[in-house]
Amino acid sequence: MDRTLIFEQMNRNIISSRRITASQTAHTYHMHNSYEVHVLLSGNINYYMEQTCYRPDRGSIFVINDREAHGYSCLDDAPYERITTHFNPVLVQYACTQETDLLACFENRPPGRNNAAHMSEEQLGRYIGLTDCLHEVLNRPGYGSDVMAFSYILQILVMINNIFCDSSRMLPNLMPSLVLNTIHYINTHLTENLSLPILAGQLSVNSSYLSRKFKKETGSTIQNFILLKRVSLAKSHLAEGRNVQEACDLSGFCDYANFIRTFTRLTGISPGRYRQAAQSGRRVEK
Repeated sequence: MDRTLIFEQMNRNIISSRRITASQTAHTYHMHNSYEVHVLLSGNINYYMEQTCYRPDRGSIFVINDREAHGYSCLDDAPYERITTHFNPVLVQYACTQETDLLACFENRPPGRNNAAHMSEEQLGRYIGLTDCLHEVLNRPGYGSDVMAFSYILQILVMINNIFCDSSRMLPNLMPSLVLNTIHYINTHLTENLSLPILAGQLSVNSSYLSRKFKKETGSTIQNFILLKRVSLAKSHLAEGRNVQEACDLSGFCDYANFIRTFTRLTGISPGRYRQAAQSGRRVEK
């Protein structure tokens, strides 16, 4: 899992596909500028969501907001088939009502927790039917196709929010306690000094052991995970109108030049350009 950590930019309001991977692959912690629904159809994988590790099976469904680091690792060569759907949450906010919050399962929970549930075969069949219709209109653009695609997204969100209301369908967390506690400490002390010796001291373990264990369980180094989370925090500050220097200082970066390099490398866009796009309400493009 050596792929560079990145923020994947989705430049359309709705993107959805059904994909299959026939070899043992992995995608380490990353984030999107969209909300994502991920449904497993087949495969033997671990799915990572912040401090949580899930072992899903057919019909498992994940909901991920734009502030949650996530990734997966295939455990063998079995074909990994899934349906992934990304959408712009701003688009959906206007369809929410006082009685129906379509973004509830993405937002009304602790970060990185309660992200995963399981569908029955009947529910999975309905979900596949909705996404097949969505894919058809997305692949044949024309008059009304955007409205039709939006209508299918709304139906999908109604369905999955009902699924997540049933706590008996939630998947258990399999993340080892040491890695779980490490990520929790990082998330709650993100702007402080998070050197490996300090982390190891806080967790009362050997530095080398902590580093190896984290890498083995998540596929990411501790340093890369910290950078991902700090850049995510900086994006929030920039979107709120703070200047680049302020975003740097408030996100745990000690060196301005390093902040510019790291932000640009992980997002594909400079902090200044990101701020301009976010302030104008445009989707950020590389």
